[in-house]
Amino acid sequence: MIEAYKDTMGFFRDKIKKILSDKKLNIDEATEFYVVNLLTSLSHIPSASSQCDHRQALALILAKASDAQNLQEKFLGFKTLGDQALFISGFFSDSLKEKIVDVDYYMTMGIHAYQVLSGLSTHRQFSSVFLEMAMKFHFLVDALAELSEECQMTSNEDLLRVYDRWSTTKSERLLQILRDGGLDPLQIKKEKKFH
Repeated sequence: MIEAYKDTMGFFRDKIKKILSDKKLNIDEATEFYVVNLLTSLSHIPSASSQCDHRQALALILAKASDAQNLQEKFLGFKTLGDQALFISGFFSDSLKEKIVDVDYYMTMGIHAYQVLSGLSTHRQFSSVFLEMAMKFHFLVDALAELSEECQMTSNEDLLRVYDRWSTTKSERLLQILRDGGLDPLQIKKEKKFH
């Protein structure tokens, strides 16, 4: 799929623009560029999916970033934390099912990291990018999950896994997948209310 594009960045830019447009989610151009650049840089890491489990635990990254004495180290630490949390919870949330921590943990860490970065940033535009990343983190995770499915990096054929992700994110896209598979959790909740 990526081979049809002249560059990886162009591929991710087009895909992210389409997904966000389909979801009617507006993000600032600078935020969109940040997400596309993140995806592009991570796509050049060999076997990113297999390395996710071997990367440093988010709690350790948070501790190092929080304890960092100089602003640059602190900034880079929180940026690493936010970026890893976004990427893993978007692209590899299914891999977290058997782990001690789940996708909620990753999402909480990512939101926190981008909120801190917004306050640390001395440049107004970067500050607003990180604030938007924090505020729309759930939507960005869902957009990356959709991109992951399009690239066939994860499989959502198991409706139970889709339901688990939907119950966390309340994604309209995942709700539609469930409905297409014959399961409507909103209807089930309504029926339970009346019994």
